Amino acid sequence: MLSFVELSLAAIGGHSAPSPGSIAFLRILGLFFVVASWLPVLRPEVKVFWGKRGRVPVSRRSNLVIASAMTAWCLGVFGVWAALCGAIFTISIISTMWFARQDQDHYYEQTAEPRPKPATPEQTWLGLCIFDGIFLSISVFGLIRNSFWPKAGREAASIRVLSWIMVSLFSTFAALLYWKRPRGSAASRQ
Repeated sequence: MLSFVELSLAAIGGHSAPSPGSIAFLRILGLFFVVASWLPVLRPEVKVFWGKRGRVPVSRRSNLVIASAMTAWCLGVFGVWAALCGAIFTISIISTMWFARQDQDHYYEQTAEPRPKPATPEQTWLGLCIFDGIFLSISVFGLIRNSFWPKAGREAASIRVLSWIMVSLFSTFAALLYWKRPRGSAASRQ
């Protein structure tokens, strides 16, 4: 029976078995994440903050949930109760997203600081264009590479189909972004 990591690497990479180097890398990464995530739980003087701006502190409860997620992932990487660890990891990550919002709400109520302004439609559109451009480029590169140098083996046809699906998906997304692009304000048109 394959472990948690072997199944995930096989699904992502399309290989029948992952290389020993990739498993070793994920195990080392898992150990690092376990130590780094339990450090703020065991030593409360170590402060961790949400987001890039670094103003909203992570609550003790959130630190504990993050540490349990990283521990479950590390155990799954080592093959200990892979299905249970995968479920605990997924539930912990979803809970962390919920707790992050609660931590932010609590912080802004306590300090009476103004909340950061949400992104404008123009900023959101630009970010989505950059995202689409990067992934469309990667998809086109994969399609061209698989057209000229196809992989040998059972997965060749599925890789080709996946490449076409990704290119068509990101091309459709690019067309929708162009169609829904933000127009200039009324003041700039006059």
